[in-house]
Amino acid sequence: MTITSCVIALCRPERDRQAMTETQTTQTTAINRLRLVLRANAATSIMGGAIALFAGSWVSRELGIDHVVVTRLLGAGLIVFALQVLMLSRARDERVVAESLLISLADAAWVLGTVVVILSGVLSTTGNIVAGLIGLAVGDFGATQFWLRTRATAASTSLRPVTA
Repeated sequence: MTITSCVIALCRPERDRQAMTETQTTQTTAINRLRLVLRANAATSIMGGAIALFAGSWVSRELGIDHVVVTRLLGAGLIVFALQVLMLSRARDERVVAESLLISLADAAWVLGTVVVILSGVLSTTGNIVAGLIGLAVGDFGATQFWLRTRATAASTSLRPVTA
């Protein structure tokens, strides 16, 4: 073994530790940002749900929905969803990364449902505009959550120890 190869062998663990630290930082940053997006998703869902639940008559009238009970049920469902998302945002890192995919899929289902409702013509013009804007926001939450989850997952798979 030459002196150069000995020096390289001695320096390699430090380089590997540094690479792992950088990867862990990337993963931690992605997970922390994912938690923030989940909390923002929960906050907007709680606000929208509370408005639909407690001001159901007004919301129904403005959106062109004939049955107030539908609006109130949707509001209650949003609040339940928001509480689940909020609890997830406070969970262990592994659970946040694993289960945030379900939240992104739920957001995608909301967007698909919004498109179906708009195309069905059951809402007023104002209702279509409001539903479309909410659908865009929900789609943004879902896409951002999915992207951050992917970054956190990619960083965690590169944390495998390197052997010399």
